[in-house]
Amino acid sequence: MDPPCVIPKAEPASSHNLMDISQNHYVRRLLTAYCQTPTTAGRAHRQDRLLAARFYERHIPLDVIENAFVLGAVRRLYRDPQDPPLPLVRSLHYFCGLIEEVLDLKTHPKTKSAYFRYFEYLRHKIRIFDSFKQRFIESRKT
Repeated sequence: MDPPCVIPKAEPASSHNLMDISQNHYVRRLLTAYCQTPTTAGRAHRQDRLLAARFYERHIPLDVIENAFVLGAVRRLYRDPQDPPLPLVRSLHYFCGLIEEVLDLKTHPKTKSAYFRYFEYLRHKIRIFDSFKQRFIESRKT
């Protein structure tokens, strides 16, 4: 079973079925995933809700946004352990550039076929992070 902080796998979505869910449901799902993302403060604010509503208006699929959360979390978790720790992400705005990056990955002809496998791999990296961190700490003691 995955730890509760791991972002669940998104259901593949497209812009045509995005309109099958209400804006309220979309925003709630997006903010729930955001709050469960490792390296975030775990709470959403008014500005986050407004930005989530704008993502809905732009027809950005939830799977793209959830994959941006995964990408951001992995980049923050797997940085050089010698570097000072980063502060928690406290705003959904942090992920805007990552969302654009994921949209490009999903639609670019050279990365389109590997898109789903790549994000499954990144989810796996989040699941095993604690054991990776523990092994690193143990290796530093010897």
